[in-house]
Amino acid sequence: MYFRASRQSVDCITSALTRIWVSDLTITKSGFIGNIANEATTVRSVSLGQKVNVVFDNITDWSYNNGGIKQGAFTLRVLLKRLPKEQAEFYRKAVGWD
Repeated sequence: MYFRASRQSVDCITSALTRIWVSDLTITKSGFIGNIANEATTVRSVSLGQKVNVVFDNITDWSYNNGGIKQGAFTLRVLLKRLPKEQAEFYRKAVGWD
């Protein structure tokens, strides 16, 4: 799952300054609890592996694997169109879209 994060906090997100992947998800009434799965470049209030709460409204992308084929991953789908052909082919194969 990918979500918007602000410099102020992760629980009270007010702007789309960066996007952060969250893994090991547990669903809650208002969203998910999970662990930060990548290094944040502009947000310093979270760190890799940190447990965070993410509300549904702040989810901007999601993905999961189903039989070796990535589902969702809408950000990757857009980025593939912008990558050089060889790189795009590599990622398509890696996620099972080839």
